[in-house]
Amino acid sequence: MPQLLANGETLYYAEEGAGPAVLLVHSLGANSSMWRPVSAALRDRYRCIAFDCRGHGNTTYKGTFTVADVAADLNAGLDQLGVSRVHLVGISMGGPILLEMYAGRPGRVASLTIADSFYDNRASSADRLAQTEQQLQGKTMLAFGREYAKSRLQPATPQDAYEDLAQAVSMVTPKAYMDTLRAISTVGFQGLLAAVSVPTLILYGDKESPPLVEQGKRMAETIPGARLDVIAGAGHLSSLDQPAKFTE
Repeated sequence: MPQLLANGETLYYAEEGAGPAVLLVHSLGANSSMWRPVSAALRDRYRCIAFDCRGHGNTTYKGTFTVADVAADLNAGLDQLGVSRVHLVGISMGGPILLEMYAGRPGRVASLTIADSFYDNRASSADRLAQTEQQLQGKTMLAFGREYAKSRLQPATPQDAYEDLAQAVSMVTPKAYMDTLRAISTVGFQGLLAAVSVPTLILYGDKESPPLVEQGKRMAETIPGARLDVIAGAGHLSSLDQPAKFTE
């Protein structure tokens, strides 16, 4: 994988195709590999770029993770790749990262697609953090990743997607995982929504949890002109459950 240096971290990324640039931002525990089916479908028309966020995949981790820092990493990465205009696509934790990227460089963003995401999980953050700490005890990250995949993917999702997600999670250290979870669940991002002024698509699967469905609806109501679509047969990671529908 190619790599570049941004804000003291070595960022690894995947890139394929030619045309208008599309940046794909992965979910907690995953990495750029989760976007392979989407990139394969788009590469004949678009330049598809997917970074491993700090602490994930092959990208380094110096010990701090904030959503604003990651957004700055990715904006710096796009600078180095010569991207002046980009469509942003993010899933789960990718949603807040996109909002911070837009806030930092609104003139570069052509559109936003925010999937299976959220703007404020603070009400449930203490329970989620404590539960995850407990789940991590006494097991490898691969074992934790397999449990995580079972809790997030749909029964009809191909089994190789389960193992691919588990393997991705296994590349994240427990500290980086908890730091990331804390960063995305103890900060609210709703103040960034109303400032968005580019075409925006909000997506979620019809099997998504009710609290996130409600947040998706509220995002679509708050972002001026945003459109909301539901992907049948998908849960929290709709690009893995239904990659063809997601790409469409």
